[in-house]
Amino acid sequence: MHTHSQARRPRRDHDGTDALRSLLLVLAEVHPMSLRDGILWTETDDGRWEGSSGPDLVGVVSWSDRYSVHSTGGEVNGQHSTLDSAKAQLEGWMRWIDSTAG
Repeated sequence: MHTHSQARRPRRDHDGTDALRSLLLVLAEVHPMSLRDGILWTETDDGRWEGSSGPDLVGVVSWSDRYSVHSTGGEVNGQHSTLDSAKAQLEGWMRWIDSTAG
């Protein structure tokens, strides 16, 4: 006899392909943006930079005691000692989105 928790347990995927495939489908639906337009960085306030790809805001870098980067959807978050490395984290994530989009 199965209990409620046993019946709802997800099927195990030994090599991770099902989980990765599901993640890619979600990302493709949530993130239709692409680096085809590049990321244009604009300093909007003292210590705040917005990164846009085409008409879409894709992330923000801000300075406090370190450079903090956050994507607009919350998938990318990081702390860096340089502005360039904070920007590179978001740009690398966008390149990954492009490479997995098909």
